[in-house]
Amino acid sequence: MKLEEMRLATREIKQWKPFKKLPRKLRRKVNEHQQYTWHHTRGVNVEKQLQNLPKELTKDIKRELCLTLLKKVKSFCSKGEKLLDALCFCVRPVLFIEHSHLIETGDRVNEMLFIVEGKLQVSSSSSNEIVHLKDGDFCGEELVEWVQDSNSPPLPVSSRSIQTLTKVEAFALQARDMKRNWDAIRNQAAARLSSAWRRSKRAREVSRTTIDIHVSMVHVK
Repeated sequence: MKLEEMRLATREIKQWKPFKKLPRKLRRKVNEHQQYTWHHTRGVNVEKQLQNLPKELTKDIKRELCLTLLKKVKSFCSKGEKLLDALCFCVRPVLFIEHSHLIETGDRVNEMLFIVEGKLQVSSSSSNEIVHLKDGDFCGEELVEWVQDSNSPPLPVSSRSIQTLTKVEAFALQARDMKRNWDAIRNQAAARLSSAWRRSKRAREVSRTTIDIHVSMVHVK
C-alpha cells in the first residue's frame, strides 16, 4: 500500500456511514492505528510480501525471526525442532497502538503473542496482581495446556485482562495452527511407536519360531 492508497483507504473508512456513528474516541483510535501501521511498515504488507516469496525462503526468514521466541515455551521445545519449524512458519506479524485492549477476563484465548518490542500489562481480577510484559515475553500461555488435550476441548477462557502500555510489535500464533501442528507431530510419534512395536512383535515371533524348529530338530535326532 503506497501513501496515496493508504490515504484513500482511510478516507473510505471515514466516509462509511456506520463509522461516523462511532464515538470520537473510537474513531481516533482507528486513525492512530492506521498512522502507526503506516509509520512502521511504510505501507508494505509484510505478511503478503512473505507469502509471495518461495516457500522455503519464507520458512527460513520466519525461523530466523521467531525461533528464539518460540523456544521460550518449554512444551514446544520438548516436541523437538520439527514442531518449532512448523510453528515458525505459522506466525504472523501484528502491530498494536498504545492502550489497546487485547483481551478481557472471560474472553476466549485464540492466540499467543510473542513480543518483539513494546510493553503489555496483564491484570488478574481474582488476585489483583498486575504483571508487565516486555520484549521477548509472551502471553496466551493458556493455549499450551489446551493444545495438549487430544479431546479437542473448547478454547480456554482468560482469567486475565491484557492491554498495551506502549505501541507494540509482536508475532501472533493462532490456536488452530498450534493445534493442527501439535496433533500432527503427536500422530507421527504414535505411528512410529506403533510401527516399532509391530517390528518388535514380528522379531519375537520369528525368534520363537526359530527356537521351536531347533527344539523339534533336537527331538528328532
